[in-house]
Amino acid sequence: RAHRMNEIELLYQIEREISASKDLNDLLERLTHRAAELLSGEAGMVGLLRMGGSIDATFVQKTTSQKRQTSIPIEAQHIRLTKGSGLLPLVISQNQPLISNDVNNDQNSLGKESKALSFPIRQIVIVPLHYIDTDENEEIHDQVLGAIAVINKSDDSSSNGFTHTDQELLTLIAGHAARAIVLSKARSMRIRESHLSTLGSMMAGLIHDLRTPLTVISGYAHLLTSEEDLPERTRFRNQIQRQCTLVESMIQEVLSFAKGEANLLVRKVHLNQFLSELYEPLKRELSPVSLEIKANYKGNAWFDEHKMIRVFQNLARNAAQAMPEGGLFRIEIDLTPNQNNRQSQDLLLTFCDNGPGIPEEIQHHLFEAFSSHKPGGTGLGLPIIKKIVEDHGGTIRVQTKNEIGTTFFISLPQVGHEVAQPQSSQTLHNPSTS
Repeated sequence: RAHRMNEIELLYQIEREISASKDLNDLLERLTHRAAELLSGEAGMVGLLRMGGSIDATFVQKTTSQKRQTSIPIEAQHIRLTKGSGLLPLVISQNQPLISNDVNNDQNSLGKESKALSFPIRQIVIVPLHYIDTDENEEIHDQVLGAIAVINKSDDSSSNGFTHTDQELLTLIAGHAARAIVLSKARSMRIRESHLSTLGSMMAGLIHDLRTPLTVISGYAHLLTSEEDLPERTRFRNQIQRQCTLVESMIQEVLSFAKGEANLLVRKVHLNQFLSELYEPLKRELSPVSLEIKANYKGNAWFDEHKMIRVFQNLARNAAQAMPEGGLFRIEIDLTPNQNNRQSQDLLLTFCDNGPGIPEEIQHHLFEAFSSHKPGGTGLGLPIIKKIVEDHGGTIRVQTKNEIGTTFFISLPQVGHEVAQPQSSQTLHNPSTS
């Protein structure tokens, strides 16, 4: 009964280390440290088999401080052992446990692990890491992942070295370690696949959104070649430079995501200047649709300027595609009380067109990726908009009706930021409708 209780306590400690681990390397260090501690060893090592026969080994030496006996030590070393060099590869290749209490004179070892680690190995117990799996045909497969070892008995009462009882305990640990290693690898693979999938979607979105700035650059470059007025040439050049900056920002966004970096840069934006600079590119994007921008609030706001330019351009492009024969696209800017915190305010952006509306059968799938109903559409415009808005902590909703048009409402919280009080409204009209 006492032996059974000890096994339960052992398994509890191992499971606790598995649950606390952050990634595979952390898992290996924790399990190796705990195995060395439970078997009264000075150090521990775990080796995972790689394709080609080499072994990635994690070596952990117990801390000497009594206060830190239950903590994970910082003395962790990662090495690679070649096929056939020492006792660890021998156990993996033969799939059999091994005890050696005189490593330096062991003909199978010849001190190869000691040389690789620069750590004196006198005694060692090693067991293979088995993972038993059942395939779809219910056939059992015993896969050897590697091996786990405890090095040098530190208990003075066990001067004769490791025993078969130690081997049995280490075998028990190895069974749970193998399962945890397989699960950790599977979790890492899922994360990687999800990351690559998202990165692929972002690349598709980047290609989708590059159309607008490249069209604007092409248009202004064409005007630049035939314009002799210096102020106009300067204005065209500035617009080209601005679009080039936007393209660079889009590319950097994807690169930052690939590196796992945060890619939202919220800063103060002067709305009056923002809208003035955006007006001409949007007008070109919308043609032959007329553009009207009404700024009921035109002070300072807080958002990622380059990402919000993509929001404006995507919604303008959608409106232009919905009204190929012409119409009106109206943007309105307001400052409203935050619904959750009346002492704070939200920036409310309203985008309205008088087109035919969105077909009822796709209204519930508007923000799903790759669900475009338009010929040649990528189905990424609205999902990109939704992600940008939600990254800002905001919300987006849509109202649409056949023959009446579509309106998007975007609310961006300005919590924690100072905003100016509402000023008199300003309306920018397309000159063709004035």
